[in-house]
Amino acid sequence: MTGLVKTLGLLGALAAACTIDNRIGTNDLPDADTICRGAGPSPTCPSTWELAQTQIDCARGGPHLLLLGHSASFLAREASAGNQISYCLYDPINHDLAGGWRTSSIADFCNETATSIYYGVAQPGGSFFSDSSLGPGPKCASSGECHGPLSEARCPATWQEAEALPFCSPAPGIVAALGHAGGYLVRDFGGGGGGYACFYDAVTFTLAGEWRWRDTASYCDGTSFDILYGDALPLSVGSTGLTFRDDLGPAPCPDAGTSP
Repeated sequence: MTGLVKTLGLLGALAAACTIDNRIGTNDLPDADTICRGAGPSPTCPSTWELAQTQIDCARGGPHLLLLGHSASFLAREASAGNQISYCLYDPINHDLAGGWRTSSIADFCNETATSIYYGVAQPGGSFFSDSSLGPGPKCASSGECHGPLSEARCPATWQEAEALPFCSPAPGIVAALGHAGGYLVRDFGGGGGGYACFYDAVTFTLAGEWRWRDTASYCDGTSFDILYGDALPLSVGSTGLTFRDDLGPAPCPDAGTSP
C-alpha cells in the first residue's frame, strides 16, 4: 500500500509540474494531435495593449509581418518572425495581457512534440482577425523602403563630375569604386558604418538616383537604415537589390593624397 501511495504521489507531482510548465494532452482538432501549454504570459507578448501597439523586439531582425486586430472578445496582435508566428490577447477593458499562442512550421514547443503552444486564456482553435481601424502597429527599422526627392541627393549632377571627383580612402575598408548596376553607371562609396552610391543614366550621364545607408537606423525618423532618392535601388541587398560591378576602376586619388 505504501508503494502505491508513493507511486500515486509521484504521478500527481508530475501532473502538477506539467500543468505549470508544459501540459501535453490529446487535441480534438483534426490538424494536430497534442495540446501544449506554457506557464505564465507568452514571452513574445508585451504586457499591455498600449505597448503592443507601440513596441516590438527588433533585436533578432524583427518580424516580417505585424498586424493588430481581434480574437473573439479580445484585442489581439499577430507578429511573425522566422518560422514562428506569435498571437497576443489583451483584455478589452483593462488592456492587460490575457494570453496568447505561438505556432511554428516545425515542432518547436514542449520538448519538440508540438507546433503550437498556448498561454493564459488562449485555447486551440482560436482565430485572429486583422482590423485596419486599429492602425498598422509598430515596425522595426527597414531597408529599401525610405524615399526622398532626387533634389535632396548630394551626389554630383553628372557622371563626368562623379567619375572625376577625387577620393582617397581616409581609413581601411572605405573605398570609392566606379562601375555598373543594372542599366546605370554607378559611383559607389562603401565601407565602415555607412556609405552611399550615385546612379547615373547611361545615355544622358545625368544623376538618376542616390542610395545612402548607415548601420544604424538614421533615416525617415529613425525607422530606416537607408534612404533612396530618385531611381536608386539598394546594391546587392535582398531580391530587389542590384548587383554592382566595379568594372571601371577606383575613384581617382591624386598623388595618393587625402580627400579634399
